[in-house]
Amino acid sequence: MRRALAVIVAIAAALRLYGLGFGLPHTQARPDETTVIDVALKFLSGIPSPRIYDYPTLFMFLETLVYGAYALVGMALGWFASLGDFVRSWPPHWAPFFLMSRSISAVSGIVSVWLVARMARQLAGDVAALSASALLAVAFLHVRDSHYGTTDTTMIMLALASLHALLQADEGTPGADTRAGLWAGLSAATKYNGILVAAALPLSLLRHWPQADRLPVVARRVWHYGRAGTLAFVLAAPFVFLEYPQFREAMALLQSSMASGMTRDIDNGWTYHVMTSLRWGVGWSLLATGVAGLFGMLMSDTRRGAMVAAFPVLMFAVAGSSRNVFVRYMLPVVPFLCIGAGWLVATIHASVRRRTRAPLATAAAAALVAGLAVPTLQSSVSFVRILAREDTRVTLAHWMDATLPAGTSVLLAGSRYGHPQPVRWREWALWTWDRDRLRFVARGPSADTTPTWVVMQESPLPVSVPQPEAVALLEEGYDLVHVIRGHGDGPTVYDRQDAFFMPYAGFSATTHPGPNFAVYRRRSTP
Repeated sequence: MRRALAVIVAIAAALRLYGLGFGLPHTQARPDETTVIDVALKFLSGIPSPRIYDYPTLFMFLETLVYGAYALVGMALGWFASLGDFVRSWPPHWAPFFLMSRSISAVSGIVSVWLVARMARQLAGDVAALSASALLAVAFLHVRDSHYGTTDTTMIMLALASLHALLQADEGTPGADTRAGLWAGLSAATKYNGILVAAALPLSLLRHWPQADRLPVVARRVWHYGRAGTLAFVLAAPFVFLEYPQFREAMALLQSSMASGMTRDIDNGWTYHVMTSLRWGVGWSLLATGVAGLFGMLMSDTRRGAMVAAFPVLMFAVAGSSRNVFVRYMLPVVPFLCIGAGWLVATIHASVRRRTRAPLATAAAAALVAGLAVPTLQSSVSFVRILAREDTRVTLAHWMDATLPAGTSVLLAGSRYGHPQPVRWREWALWTWDRDRLRFVARGPSADTTPTWVVMQESPLPVSVPQPEAVALLEEGYDLVHVIRGHGDGPTVYDRQDAFFMPYAGFSATTHPGPNFAVYRRRSTP
């Protein structure tokens, strides 16, 4: 068991750590990473407020601790003169900040694989533990999001830790209720919807019903869980209370965004998450087997099955009700699909073993897990293989630095997330789209009334469509001088509401992360 689990964890680590430096030195390869990094840098700079409230602050606190430790090592080795010197290294040397932030998520993803093994073993034994952990180790959506320096994977790890402790408390383990509440509070302090893991508590308390003399036991368990959870949340997300008016305003804006949606072409979030997020995130076979296993758990032990299923079902219900349908919203469901599938594999293994020899039963279970794992493993391998290659935005930035003369003017069309970040950008007049005034605005040294260069952006993502004004400008006399391609014309599936320029399915048509680029030069320019 231990050796097999160690191999599984090693595979999980390899898939989550490979390509961790994706996109760098481009800072917008994964939107939202700079948002949380900025908060951690504020804390290190002595600014006692996050000034953003869409996320609670635990992940930023973790970043601050990791950055601080790195700074101390750097100061001891002479890399930095002071903590302030380390913070000031952010603009010119930002790669270490991203790598440390992403490492927190990668480690959280790896630990989640171990936690799933522990939970599945509690529920159905060693076969379930190895099966569930092996499936999560290779599950594409979980591998994908474990690369990002954002809050999702860490929140899920803490939710799994809470439920694992609650299952121990359900068996009478001393102190487990306190640990379960602590992890639940920290989960909510990482991402607010992590609090939904607390729905398992009343289901656990049903084991004492209808015994009237057990009321003190129920009260004591609620007290330990609630006290630890509340204290953990208050300490890890204090600005929810210290800056409540700003928090309330941010939540109102977030609620408005979820009601309106990022795009208008998706009407039903539940259907979309089944047909796209989960279909490609784990594969049809694992999705169906996981659901069947969770249902089987409910039938065999309704109360404990409900404890396990409550969190993913609530997360699916909440995510499906929103018009924002990022595929990452299904990430909390994935570990529980793996647990359900592991339970079903263990049940089949036990049934076969009663009828034949143990080696044959083990071989049958291994074959079943392999059949479930291979499709999603193929997606994971394809994803990390492409992710580790140079981003087209970095390739374009190098070309611009080497080619464009000082004082020239460049128009960048399409999404701002798809724009390159050349080192010499201050030497040029950059024309970028002003979303408030709905027109291109030039910033920089050139006084040209029309740009000398036009960079067109192309990607299956809706946000990448060039503005009509840029397309019309090309008709005034521009020649195509340079092309950079990251993807071809084959069938692909993208997370349509996210500005992440990597496919979610259909990797064969993609060679590099990032959009395609076409660079045009004005004909009158020598």
